[in-house]
Amino acid sequence: VFNNRNQRLGERLLVSSDENIEVLRAAPENPLDLPTVPVGQLMQSTADNTEQTIRFIKTTGVVTYKGADQFFVQDGEDGVRVVPRQEVEIAAGDRVEVAGLGRADGLSPKLIQAVVRKVGQAALPAGKKMDLFGIGSGIQENLDAARVWIEATFLGSSFNGTVQVLELQHENPKRVFYAYLPATEDSRLPFDAGSKLRLVGVFKGKTEAAADYGQ
Repeated sequence: VFNNRNQRLGERLLVSSDENIEVLRAAPENPLDLPTVPVGQLMQSTADNTEQTIRFIKTTGVVTYKGADQFFVQDGEDGVRVVPRQEVEIAAGDRVEVAGLGRADGLSPKLIQAVVRKVGQAALPAGKKMDLFGIGSGIQENLDAARVWIEATFLGSSFNGTVQVLELQHENPKRVFYAYLPATEDSRLPFDAGSKLRLVGVFKGKTEAAADYGQ
């Protein structure tokens, strides 16, 4: 697949029927029976596996954020984004076992097509102080997908689908960034514009699939 500038975008293989598909290795019948890999070693497990570039990996940790179609799990100081294959009844503070297909996700790993099992509850990690504009220095990257805290001045809010978007200004440097709250029926905030806040939440960096030349 090429665009109008003859740049390669991807590949497609057209298969006439499922008779032309042969299963060489079936997926595990119950991925949650796999041995547990610590969250901090998920990327190593994916990279070290030369036999198969993507495979099921099982890990465990505490749910730190639950969204509409994804959630985050933290084990010690390491976090991972999880995309379940179907909706699961879990909440922040639940301790879970998850098994999914391990893939790179910008600065940290993610598990997709995951199956989940709740095994208990635990206290949420306190979170580390985040220098939001220090990303790229090599110091902050290990905070990706983990619980962090930051102080900023509240400028206002708006809605975008299922989330309430808070507009905030970092003190030094004075730059604007955004935080996201799940939208509720009563979304009135107990503070006004100009209030200085401390926010605790999960940080997730994004990387472009194809950065501009030299960027």
